[in-house]
Amino acid sequence: MAGGKGGFLARLDANKDGKVTLAEFQAGPIAMFDRVDANKDGTITPAERQAARQAMRDAWKAKGK
Repeated sequence: MAGGKGGFLARLDANKDGKVTLAEFQAGPIAMFDRVDANKDGTITPAERQAARQAMRDAWKAKGK
């Protein structure tokens, strides 16, 4: 698979069959969208984006301690 044994596409291959389906490829971005869409209305507002960005920064800082 492209990217080698531990490459980008290999990480997307959820069932480890050596192929990446459309669903496997889309799973990560969809999960990220769902995390950012705080009120679950199907859209991401600037406020939701900013809140998600701040939460990610806070998580990175907490890991570094």
